Amino acid sequence: MRKVFILLVVLSASVLLSGCALISKHTAPVEGGTKTTFGLLGFDGVDNGYPVLPIYSGFKQD
Repeated sequence: MRKVFILLVVLSASVLLSGCALISKHTAPVEGGTKTTFGLLGFDGVDNGYPVLPIYSGFKQD
């Protein structure tokens, strides 16, 4: 049980210090408006912060 706890602490610390957001929001201009996507695990260095696991995607018309 101690090893599992230590592993969780190390993983949590690495996620917080790596620049990764657990819940991320990505907004990008598309034809006719903007598209916003919310999701889990967004990395700034990978696809400009687009979430790895998208949960919700919305569109706003201009």
